[in-house]
Amino acid sequence: RLASLYIGTPEMASRKKTPAWLTALYVAGMLITGSINTLSTKLQFQLHSIGKDGEEETFRKPWFGTFNMLFAMALVLLVERLVMACTACCCPAPQMMAESSKEGLLPKPGGEEKGPKRK
Repeated sequence: RLASLYIGTPEMASRKKTPAWLTALYVAGMLITGSINTLSTKLQFQLHSIGKDGEEETFRKPWFGTFNMLFAMALVLLVERLVMACTACCCPAPQMMAESSKEGLLPKPGGEEKGPKRK
């Protein structure tokens, strides 16, 4: 039988939440970069160039757009890995507490635990 485990410590519960201005900055960043992505892809497929026969043709290279997306996702992955590595160096990992711990993550309503009693 496996004992249920709780993730975290009481100190983590008292830690401050992310500031509202930082959340707003993240949302604005997502909206701005998403718009830039959409507009640059649209512009990319509206470009004209001189073809092999010397006539002007519409740009039709889907691999170029695919490469741009792949490159952008690789950059995001690199940034995510760097942030995770820095976080691991600066902040200790959360501690695991066994079921026998006296403090749970949530307060018990009415002071009693519902369900079958354990011996």
